[in-house]
Amino acid sequence: WERGRSRWRFRRGGRIGGLAGFASLLPEGERGLSRLDQMVYLAGGPIANLATAALAFAWLPLADGSPRLAGALFGTGAGAAFLGLLNLVPFHSQGWRSDGRGLLDLLRRTPEAALQQQVHHLLALTMAGVRPRDWPEALLPAPIDTPSSPMLAVNGDVLRLAWAMDRGDDRAAADAARRATAAYATVPEALRPHIAVSLAGHAARGRRDPVLLAAWRPLCEGGITDLSLQRAWLDAELAALSGRDDARAAITAARALLDRAPDPVTARLLGEYLDALERPLRHAAAASPADVKDA
Repeated sequence: WERGRSRWRFRRGGRIGGLAGFASLLPEGERGLSRLDQMVYLAGGPIANLATAALAFAWLPLADGSPRLAGALFGTGAGAAFLGLLNLVPFHSQGWRSDGRGLLDLLRRTPEAALQQQVHHLLALTMAGVRPRDWPEALLPAPIDTPSSPMLAVNGDVLRLAWAMDRGDDRAAADAARRATAAYATVPEALRPHIAVSLAGHAARGRRDPVLLAAWRPLCEGGITDLSLQRAWLDAELAALSGRDDARAAITAARALLDRAPDPVTARLLGEYLDALERPLRHAAAASPADVKDA
């Protein structure tokens, strides 16, 4: 179940390789941005698992005489305890970091911990409606050449790409896109569609290259969260760049999905991009034969 700008929707997601879950912290003001706040956030998952285990085991005496209920409670408690304790062990699994690894990084003040805090801060600004070009440059994550967490490093590259594209800085955007492309295969499979969307967007808006866009577009399928709006926008960009007759229909289809945007900035930016695609089509439709002859 996912919430867009206006309502909840059910979506059947693809498979996720590795031991993982997905949660997003939404800070309020400065709350949620400190090291302590991040540690509380990361500890929340294991604590919820262990609390569930404790509750299930506490209810076991109530199942006296009901083997099925006792089995269900014991299985729930054992499974929750196993997941909670395992998640506190600091390790990587197919690109994902356990919460224990995140907690250890925060305690040791590693570069990955600093990057994690920057990523959360920028995502908080995005959820608050601050578009990338207005992000403080000091908050932008610096590139990490040999990261222990490729997923975090690529997130930093993608955020720098969004910032550079929104500012019209082609050189910085190209550098961030190059780094993200090189690291694409190192991130968890379930997150690759999200990286592909960013790189396809750069091919469309920054490079204006329909061939490169068409190459990235199939890799945008799937994803942890709903990417149907972004895929529809990319289809509209591809149709317009290729001069296809269905460009107007593709733009209309993408515009109908704007309420699925996960944050106000995505809705605003994609709305602007669709307006830019539609503008020349409206002008062409408004031009009379006499106007074309005079031109």
